[in-house]
Amino acid sequence: MRLWWVLQLTAGFLIFTSHIVNRKLSLCFTSYIYYSLVSICFSGWMLPLSYQKAPSFFQPWFFGIACLTVFGFSGSILYFHESVHWYNMIGALLAVLGCVLIAL
Repeated sequence: MRLWWVLQLTAGFLIFTSHIVNRKLSLCFTSYIYYSLVSICFSGWMLPLSYQKAPSFFQPWFFGIACLTVFGFSGSILYFHESVHWYNMIGALLAVLGCVLIAL
């Protein structure tokens, strides 16, 4: 089966967690090690394999952007308790809608 979207989703979530660690701990040895581990051991092979298995180039590209948008949006609200403006919500919605329209 061509589960390229699972690879994109997993890599996007790992990238999201590495940026949470970077923001929480700032730039230190621990955040650098975590970011390197995610980049080298996981997303370094997941993302190219996802692009290889996808039916077109645009689908994983926009799906990855939409995943990072949704993860960042939810992380801002749920984890960091930041206020999100209406235009941020519209931007996240448009990114997800663009992903759906390109996948058609």
